Amino acid sequence: MADYSITGIEIVQTVQTPDNKIPLIGYKTTFVRVYVESQAPIRVTARLNVPTRGGGLREFLPILSEPGLAITASLSGSHRNTLDDSFIFRLDNDLTAPGTRNIYARIYSVSASGDPDPAPPAFQERSTSATFGQRIDLRVFGVVWAAMNHDDDPFDYTGPAAPWSDFEEHRQFVENVYPVSSFSIDPLPSIGPTPPNPQSFKNLSESRLWADKKLTELPEGSIINLLDNWDSGGLHGLASGSRTEEQNQRTNERLGNVMAQEVAHALGLDWHTFTPGTPYPRSDGSLDPLDVGIDLTSGMPRIVDGTSRFDIMSYHTPPPSNWVSSFTYLQLMSAITARVPVSPPLPPPPLLGPVDHCAVLRRVIRADTRFLTHLYRRLPNATSHTEQDELNREIDELSGELDILYNEFQFRNCHGLP
Repeated sequence: MADYSITGIEIVQTVQTPDNKIPLIGYKTTFVRVYVESQAPIRVTARLNVPTRGGGLREFLPILSEPGLAITASLSGSHRNTLDDSFIFRLDNDLTAPGTRNIYARIYSVSASGDPDPAPPAFQERSTSATFGQRIDLRVFGVVWAAMNHDDDPFDYTGPAAPWSDFEEHRQFVENVYPVSSFSIDPLPSIGPTPPNPQSFKNLSESRLWADKKLTELPEGSIINLLDNWDSGGLHGLASGSRTEEQNQRTNERLGNVMAQEVAHALGLDWHTFTPGTPYPRSDGSLDPLDVGIDLTSGMPRIVDGTSRFDIMSYHTPPPSNWVSSFTYLQLMSAITARVPVSPPLPPPPLLGPVDHCAVLRRVIRADTRFLTHLYRRLPNATSHTEQDELNREIDELSGELDILYNEFQFRNCHGLP
């Protein structure tokens, strides 16, 4: 049997470095990546276990793996800039509560022989700890408005206000790239999610003056964001003090890029990647080549490769979409926590000792057995030979996996299965 092992565990929310130096935010979407290698190509699968507050152990299956929840481990090992040759797990939200908890990863072969590993060596199991900071919620006030004339600009941008729902995809991008648990865009009090009625301003210049006056009526530290309902191409917006704005770009790779930069300016990052005296470490605006992120804007996690992306504080026009570097992420974290009160700390969850392998195996075997029964029940109702063949293939794969699990269950002298 091939000599395979776990070579690393990385915990990613928005962006991470190889040494896991980026702090984790409480209650922010969190992924655990498990890297593997093998002296010879072999199919392996993985499980992740995390202690719960109640003293139990919660198991996670990998997502985005090939059929059978397995990948091929090889001598070249996993690569951080792809999801194809490593395992990725998404933690449940309650397990990202403030505090420190242990995370246990284990890989095992799914070779055709079905034989368990004799006395699984330590390098097939690996653990790490993750410390989650306090929850951070950032809120800004949003305004949609109608341009009635363009007296301040030759470009004719007149038109009706954007629907309030157009804020959402901009908001999602900012929430993804910022060091926050949530990013909210709230309607202005007494105005709501529609244009001011009556709307006393008629063009962009007047809207800015109106927003500046409105800021004097809001609590200290408030930020206003104006959604300009036109798109002249590229990335266009402006920040002045606590007033921000962006054009309403609607193509996927530009959505949210400008809002992220302008709100960052309002938070105190009053620089670009290229401006004189900028603290940014790379004048071309690129991410650190060692930065790797997780993009959720399409619904499913996609890898962000630091070798080919640019920072949100740059003027790079997508494609590809800009992302946040580890440098800017840490700068934002300092700026946001300096102005946003964080939630009071919660007591840390209890940390458990070594993994109870028998409990884990019982849970996995029962779950896999239930799913196998489900597949057998579907088989007589297959409507085509193709569907029947696919069900038989899934049954064969899952049966082989269960053989491995049962053999290991017996090898460890576990009890408690019918």
